[in-house]
Amino acid sequence: MSVDLIRVRAMLAHAKSEAARARVVSEAARSHVEEVLTRLTFAREATSEALARLDRYFVHCSRDTPVGYEGTLVYREGTNHLWSRWERSSDDGGIPATRCGESATRREVAMLTAEMTEAIDTSSWFHTRNKPYLLLDTDFRIRAVNRAYEQVTAQPKLVGERIFDAFPDNPADATADGVANLSWSLESVFSRGTSDWMGIQRYDVPNPHERGAFRYKVWAPVNTAIRFDGATVAVLHHVQDITDVLAFTDTRSAADVLTELRAAATDLGQEFPDLSRQTVLGVLADSERVVLETLGHPDRGHARMLARLRLEAQAGRLARGENIIA
Repeated sequence: MSVDLIRVRAMLAHAKSEAARARVVSEAARSHVEEVLTRLTFAREATSEALARLDRYFVHCSRDTPVGYEGTLVYREGTNHLWSRWERSSDDGGIPATRCGESATRREVAMLTAEMTEAIDTSSWFHTRNKPYLLLDTDFRIRAVNRAYEQVTAQPKLVGERIFDAFPDNPADATADGVANLSWSLESVFSRGTSDWMGIQRYDVPNPHERGAFRYKVWAPVNTAIRFDGATVAVLHHVQDITDVLAFTDTRSAADVLTELRAAATDLGQEFPDLSRQTVLGVLADSERVVLETLGHPDRGHARMLARLRLEAQAGRLARGENIIA
């Protein structure tokens, strides 16, 4: 074989590698643009006139209201309750008196209204292809779900169900912790009003074709608070199916792949010390999925590169140790 032919083949191999890398980078850029557009769209719709009609629960204690008193609704700091506060309004020369009675918890007051649900359910970003979304109210009841979520879980009738009734733990798996971990994450989001990346979570789903049976599933879930008027009224539950990333092979089990993935996430996390370990793990796992779907085979190097780009976008800075060359 001539030297020129060897060089040509080497150049072709390099060109193919660069083309694959370009596809992955392009996918990362597209994903970033989608995320930005999603946030902008929701921000616009969340401030629309329809959402301004948020229903509230007030205490109607008129029969117990003393004559000459005015009632106001106040939030007592350090508690989870609103209180009805009655103050003397008539000028009888006395010192204004106050009487308080518990009215409702903040969760009951911060309700997800039908108008808000409709605004989200009819928005274009909610029905983005390949973005499985599910909307939960404060009772963990499913208020809206997109087609991508129905397809990935094979559960077509979810609206109105409580999420843990629709997706219980697999009774055949003694180590199942999906319900416990998701419940903790949702409670955390409602109480803190922020987002929570759950990292990698095995959570088997009911098999619609076999009563009582479950399908093995592994997810990269993230729960995001939806806030209005200073209160968290709902949670946007977003998942990516990464079951194929942890696919069994003749030589490696899912546990082996998961161990390697967690080790890689720990290593990558050193470049982003301000992000949680679960966040880095979730982004890396989803990047593995994107690379697998794009290239048709796993590639840890490309997945790590994609994950680093996405984490830089989330952290708002370059990875530690990265430099910009002028």
